[in-house]
Amino acid sequence: MANQVSLLSYLQVALPAIPIGLNANPGRNTTNSEYEASDIKSTAAWPEFNLNTILQQYQHILQQCRLPGDFIPTSRPRAITAENALRSKISEYVIPKIRRSLRVGFAGLAAFNQMNGITTVSFDVGEQAQRYGATGDLCITRISH
Repeated sequence: MANQVSLLSYLQVALPAIPIGLNANPGRNTTNSEYEASDIKSTAAWPEFNLNTILQQYQHILQQCRLPGDFIPTSRPRAITAENALRSKISEYVIPKIRRSLRVGFAGLAAFNQMNGITTVSFDVGEQAQRYGATGDLCITRISH
């Protein structure tokens, strides 16, 4: 069995950099007809969402919940030259880490009887995800109330 690490340690391990190829041709978002960058009309600061606040509220869960550490390949990933290759790397590296973190974190909150009205969520893509007031390919899915 792999060495167990705290959820806090697990989340602090950086993912490998994904290099961009020399022949990459960046442009407008070509795959999502529902949303593009120009749809963002304003942004706002969210000062309450910061590491200190998160640690103050959830440090005990982040330190006590344990899971096997990730296997991160040591070979350098191939350069990204197209959107589908980037989606593939996100699917390989990012999405599983988000899913595992949410699953372990919510299980820890439930085990310590600290859900306090929090809704358990998961993270998925496309048809596997239900959208809650958002558009796009990556969505948060409600599990329970």
